[in-house]
Amino acid sequence: MIATLHTPCGRLFLYGDASKVVRISWSHLAGRNHAGCLDWAVKDLYNYFQGKTRIFTGGLDFWEGSVAWIRSGDTRPPRNRLQEVLYLMSMIPYGTTVTYGDLARSIGGTRYSRFVGQVCRLNPLPVIIPCHRVVARDSIGGYSYGIKKKRCLLELEGYRKYV
Repeated sequence: MIATLHTPCGRLFLYGDASKVVRISWSHLAGRNHAGCLDWAVKDLYNYFQGKTRIFTGGLDFWEGSVAWIRSGDTRPPRNRLQEVLYLMSMIPYGTTVTYGDLARSIGGTRYSRFVGQVCRLNPLPVIIPCHRVVARDSIGGYSYGIKKKRCLLELEGYRKYV
């Protein structure tokens, strides 16, 4: 099921059901309208974009193939290095940033900086797993959906260094 949320940064699309969201995208996602089953996720994201919440409800469920944002329950541990980076990204506090190198060091060294960038690009749950908070050492870095969206998200969170 698909839900659409109009945000200050553009339209955000969610794919999931009453218990989980498995995909969030700034690009159109096709599917049947959620008919209310994703209201819990839409409300949480709406409150984030209104500045009313900084921490999302539920947790992350790292399963064999990917990760889901679950409505209730605690985060389940990552199963591989890619999921470990996604988990570490999910822990970056609202309004702050870390560099690709910072995350790379936490999984084994700066030689993993490009890997961290690839994980950001593959992130199935942008905003919930805040890859927009990962920046280059001396610039804003990249963002799969464009620098304009990344700047918008950082500015929304009050981070001004690169906006």
